Amino acid sequence: MTQHVLFQGGQVDGPSLPPGTRQNAELLAKALTAPDAAGVDPDTCHTVVPRSGADALGQVADNAASGDGLLVYWTGHCRLGPKGRL
Repeated sequence: MTQHVLFQGGQVDGPSLPPGTRQNAELLAKALTAPDAAGVDPDTCHTVVPRSGADALGQVADNAASGDGLLVYWTGHCRLGPKGRL
């Protein structure tokens, strides 16, 4: 079964996130799991506020291993690393 991991912006150093950014992953989860909309099984749709980059990667790895597909949605800040990757 496809897993859905929706990352919501958390606390960061630097510019604050716009107010809607803190809620849009949660609102997307409600829309995806609404029976009259996408109808995604709520047991496969997880909203996460990662504590760190390692936490975010761990959530992706855990959910990827438990299903036959994975949808990841990210809202918040990100930056390029030393090798130019997000």
